[in-house]
Amino acid sequence: MKKFIAITLLIALFVVAAVTCPRKDDHAQKLSQVVNQSVKNAIKDHAGSEIAVVSSILTGGIVKGVVGEMIDVDNYLFFSLGKMNLPTESKIVSVGFFNQVLTVDSKALSEAIEKKAGGAFNSLFKD
Repeated sequence: MKKFIAITLLIALFVVAAVTCPRKDDHAQKLSQVVNQSVKNAIKDHAGSEIAVVSSILTGGIVKGVVGEMIDVDNYLFFSLGKMNLPTESKIVSVGFFNQVLTVDSKALSEAIEKKAGGAFNSLFKD
């Protein structure tokens, strides 16, 4: 009897995982939020919070569109992987399961943006 209950619970877990597996839109929305927050943090560090809020409002739609175009989601029935298509490679940037999407940390992404931007922020927002 215990074996039957264990197998039934395991099957139920797999069914719930399959039904709640996040789709491409879920991955794109979560990644857009992380990218927006990262850009906001990077600008805030160099230009102040007021400009960061305004830039976040202005860039929100653009980021959502770009992220939606650059991401592909591989659905493995019980979980999904979001991959960002870069010119030279494809990188996994999100993992989804049970209606949740886990992404890179916005602080880590802010540091990557800062590193890639080089001194652009400093020259753009210097006093």
